[in-house]
Formats: sequence, structure tokens, C-alpha cells
Amino acid sequence: MPPVEDGTARAVVLATTLALTLAAGAPAGAVTADAGTGPRVPAPTPELRDQMAAVREAVLPYVVSILVVREEFQQGTARLSLSGGSGTIVSAEGHVVTNAHVTDKGRAFRIVFGDGRELPATLVGEDPLSDIAVLRIRGGGDERFRYARFAETLDLRAGDSVVAIGAPWGMANSLSAGVVNNPRRLLVSIFQDEADHESQLGPDQPSGRYYAWIQHDAPISPGNSGGPLVDLAGRIVGVNTLGQFFGGDMAFAIPGPEAADVARQLIEGGRVRRADFGMRLRSRAGSAFASGVLVNSVRPEGPAARAGLKPGDRLVALDGEPIDAAFAEAIPAIERRLAELRPGSPVAATIARGERRLEVRLVPDEASADRGREREVRAWGLTAVELTPAMAARRGLPYREGLVVSGVRPGGAAAT
Repeated sequence: MPPVEDGTARAVVLATTLALTLAAGAPAGAVTADAGTGPRVPAPTPELRDQMAAVREAVLPYVVSILVVREEFQQGTARLSLSGGSGTIVSAEGHVVTNAHVTDKGRAFRIVFGDGRELPATLVGEDPLSDIAVLRIRGGGDERFRYARFAETLDLRAGDSVVAIGAPWGMANSLSAGVVNNPRRLLVSIFQDEADHESQLGPDQPSGRYYAWIQHDAPISPGNSGGPLVDLAGRIVGVNTLGQFFGGDMAFAIPGPEAADVARQLIEGGRVRRADFGMRLRSRAGSAFASGVLVNSVRPEGPAARAGLKPGDRLVALDGEPIDAAFAEAIPAIERRLAELRPGSPVAATIARGERRLEVRLVPDEASADRGREREVRAWGLTAVELTPAMAARRGLPYREGLVVSGVRPGGAAAT
């Protein structure tokens, strides 16, 4: 089952699951812990308790709760709703890093501090492709804020202890602990093909294309989204983003260095500028090739197609530097490397096609927004999304501008 996102639907799923579990009772053979007879979990050592307390005191002052008034669109009508998430203050000016799905469709924002104080905030920028957004607290006068920093490098290993801090179900100042299960995880199981990863990212806002997730088992719930994942050295190593109720305690975080880089670009320019090559890649895993990365698909009329690339080609070098993806987890870093190149600037690429080696010149376009803004057209009784070139290309549309109808109000002018 795909990861469950924040919102009331998650509460319904959790309540239903709990009710079914209680109704079914404990499964045959389940291990119980009756008073005086059950298995005992060793008590935490004083050293570990001290470490946890130090982490909490080091990071908690910079963690905030976020209240969002959202404008959502249902059956052709705009409706206001209230949602929440978590975030981390990352600058003295009051910039707060959180998830883009926390701020998505937000009309107004309020920051709630651990001591209960509330201040309004404005949206600086959001980047759905990384699921990172930045808010700025509107403090009084020239107020300066204490702030945290992300880890500059990611050196996590499976088994490392981590702590998730945030406001699950709106309960501020909450902390949960677990271990790293896998520091570089794609959301594809062993029963799926590698190419399924791309299809699972979402049709219009495919978060997670440019990094592999940190998978851990520190419990997170609705409201934890956007809060920090911290190691026992007190470093912010990730931004918690996805939780999953089924299949065990699995949670996923955006790696801290990648989150910090996106946040910096949003603070400096309000958006993340990326290059678009019009192709999708996959690793050479399962093939007989000893190097390179496979071209999985090529968008018609895109930069790769204009350069003559075809599905099945193998990309082996960029500007003379070898490029390789032995496993699927290496693909996001290569995608990010390509996206960080300057749009419009030529790149020399070495392509292997069968026994031949080809030198081609790739000129990337600038990536357009993956999804336009949604609006209500009240007079017509419908809601519509602004069409972007990226949306048009995915739908195979011959035009690049216009509106995509996203909902029609029953009885409205558009319905009749």
C-alpha cells in the first residue's frame, strides 16, 4: 500500500485499523507480556537516556508546529479546511523548513512555538519535486530567532539510532525513537520493476525523483510531516515526510543535505531552477553491461530526442566524466546531477548504442512547473488547473497552454 499522507483520511484509516484489530483479538501464537510472566525489554541504559535527553534539548527549541488554512477543491467548488504539520527554524530571520505537501494549497499560515506562542508566517517558496517548502515567520520588529542547521554530509548506516521530533496529531513537543532501516531507499519492492518507481512518484508532482529516502522506524503520524529526523549527535539528518500504517513501522525522510540545498535556493530565489533533458534513466542492474546508465524512455521533441537519443541507449559519460548506475538507488543522484546543469548550456555526452560509441551534444531546456495552480471558476461551476508544458507533455497534448478541468459542481453551468 502506498504511504499515507497527512489529513483526516489518515485518521479514518488508523481508527478503522485499530477497530478491526481489537475486534479480531490477538492472533494465534502471538507473544504477550502478561504482568510478571511476559518477556521483558531491557531498560535503557543511563548513557542512552542521557543521549536522548541531550538530543531533545539540542533540537526541540527550533522545532515548531504549523497551522495551515488550505483552499481545497471538491466537485468543482473551493472549500477552506485546516491542517497542520511540523517544521524547523533554519535562519535568524525566521525561515522555517517543512514539507511542500504541508503548505500545498495554503492560504494562511501560523507558527506555533513549543512554549505556546503563535506568530503568522508567509510562504517563501515550495518545491513539490523535493517536497520541501520554506515559510518565514512574521515576528515583531527586528526579532531574531535561534535556529538549527542540517547535517552537511549523510553518513547514516543501517542500525544507527535516530529521533523524530514534531507534532503528531497536533501534539507539540513530541519525540519518538528508532533506528535507520536503510539510508538509501527507493519506494519499490522486490516484486516490482525498477521503472515502477517513476510511475509511483505521482503524475503531476512527482516528489522523490532526485533523492533516495532515509527509511527508519521511529514512529511518525499525521502532523510529523516536515519535522526533523535527528541522530544521537544532535545533527538534523532528514526531514520526515511519509509514514505507513500497514506492513510494519516504516517511515521515510528526505536526506538532510538535499533538503538544505533546496531550502537555500528557495530562500535565495523563491524557486528551484532545474534543467530538463526529456528522458528517464534506469540502472544497469540485471544487464550484462559493466558501466553506464540506461536510457529508459525519451520524450518526443524533448532535448534528448533532438540530440538523437533513443530508448535502450546507454549513457556512459557527461563532459568526459564517466557516469554509472549499478543499482537503482544510484539513479536519483544522477537525475539530480543532470537537473543541476544550466538550462540552455550544451553538454557533451558519450552514448553507447550496441557496439558503437556516439558523441552527442545535449542542450537541456529549463524545467517547467510540474503542476499549475488550481482555481475555482464560480460562474461556470467548475475548478480548473493551469496547464504547464510538463503536464501537457505527460498527457501527450499538442498545446502547451490552457486549463485542465479538475472538477464540476453538480447543477452548475458546466454540468448542464
